[in-house]
Amino acid sequence: MAVRRPKCEGYGSVCYDPLFVGGDGVLFYFHGANGGDFPLVSSSDLQINGHFIGTRPTGRTCNFSWVQALFMMYGEAEWRTNDGKREVLVERTDDTNSVRVTVGGLLVMDMKVTLIRAKENRVHNYQLPSDDSFVHFETQFRFFKLTDLVEGVIGVPMPMMGGEDKYHTPSLYSPLCGACRFQSVPSAISTVDGVDK
Repeated sequence: MAVRRPKCEGYGSVCYDPLFVGGDGVLFYFHGANGGDFPLVSSSDLQINGHFIGTRPTGRTCNFSWVQALFMMYGEAEWRTNDGKREVLVERTDDTNSVRVTVGGLLVMDMKVTLIRAKENRVHNYQLPSDDSFVHFETQFRFFKLTDLVEGVIGVPMPMMGGEDKYHTPSLYSPLCGACRFQSVPSAISTVDGVDK
């Protein structure tokens, strides 16, 4: 098996507390609200939302936050393994916790599930509760077909201070936000998260 993991400094990546690298190579941090949902990418025929988890340690003015779940909406195709329109392939890319999801002609996502361990908690002073564990995604996207007008946390440079309210969605599963561009009927939907339901 060829080991493939997200390249956290590569184009279209979302890793750590989250460090984003946009399609233009611009690197920035985004501190989403704990429990908040934001579009990572929103174009007229594709939207990928992320659900953020996090904590705000005593004395800190903003949250540490991580992407815990992803939700994808695209076109009007149905989500099937191979419906003749789009083949969807999920491959294991390491012995544990890593997969590649390919939606034919649309995108490739390399994903790794990462546990925040006691050492990281101590070194970064996250102050995570001792009775809880935090697991998040490290993800890298490659898009094959996006419209010229793209919004979302990865899609455009984000403001340094403020403006994030136009990127907040009412839920992980919603295509709605002030800046969202997704227009298609969300009949093709997929949830990828770190917990079996």
